[in-house]
Amino acid sequence: MEIDIKELKRILKIKRNFEKGLIDIEMIDPKDYEVIRVLYEFEIEEKTEEINDLKNDINDIYSAMENMIDEIENKKEE
Repeated sequence: MEIDIKELKRILKIKRNFEKGLIDIEMIDPKDYEVIRVLYEFEIEEKTEEINDLKNDINDIYSAMENMIDEIENKKEE
């Protein structure tokens, strides 16, 4: 599969202009919009994975904190 760098640059420029509010959706060719939509889906998927990783890390920290509290409480009872 060969990637057309000029075409990719053109579409990324359209995407940046859209994000900056310089153009609106009606100004984007439907074929270009479809490619941009796919790019957004990849970005969202990547961010969702990052968020899930962070949630797991936070849950691990809370579990470790609970274990530490339990250990402290158990030592006080002894």
